Amino acid sequence: IKLNLLAGKQIFLTEKNLIGSVALVDIGAGITDIALFNNGIVKDLANIPIGGNNITNDIAICGEFSFLEADNMKKIYSSNYKALYLDDSLQDEIEVGTIKVSKKLFYEVANARIEEILNHINTKLKNTGHYDRICSIILYGDGVTYFEDISEIVREIFKIKTKIIRKNDLGIKNSENITSLAIAKEVYDRLILLEDKNVVLTNKNNEISNEDLHNNRSENHILKKVKDFFGKIF
Repeated sequence: IKLNLLAGKQIFLTEKNLIGSVALVDIGAGITDIALFNNGIVKDLANIPIGGNNITNDIAICGEFSFLEADNMKKIYSSNYKALYLDDSLQDEIEVGTIKVSKKLFYEVANARIEEILNHINTKLKNTGHYDRICSIILYGDGVTYFEDISEIVREIFKIKTKIIRKNDLGIKNSENITSLAIAKEVYDRLILLEDKNVVLTNKNNEISNEDLHNNRSENHILKKVKDFFGKIF
């Protein structure tokens, strides 16, 4: 069993950003997880009981319709909710089926809650005592990342270089699959190490029996098949 953020390390912390302090922030539906790494080692873990559902709840309350209806509206309009709000040539309301809501209300409610979530994250990072040493923040999860102006809001709140990872960047349909992808990545990396180890051991032995050679080739053949499969992904 792996914590999502510790598994996420396999995906987001590469040789390029492994050195120094990096914060991983996973904004989910109901909770936001934060992990601070220094040279690849966990220094702090924290979570905040807020996420994308808080935005949905506020829209549902202000629009006076159900959570499910608000969630559908959020999924449909989040990618261009600011553009709709600023475009005076369009109607004042947006709708999903028979449900209608003011585009101004939708934008202002969603935007205010996104800012609140990000400010909570910023405060939590400051409370770790390592804030001034953080080189970069990697932010992902379906909670807020698909909103149209998320990059702009992030730049206003975080004074640290922040990279936003969307599910499309990883070629997956749901950010929750990042954990599965990370575990697969760890298996792939271990297979490479195991294969390299077998090559080194083979080279060290000048005299190898035919049986040992056959077994070694069979094992390497299996490892190569699995490694090639993962290699297409990573």
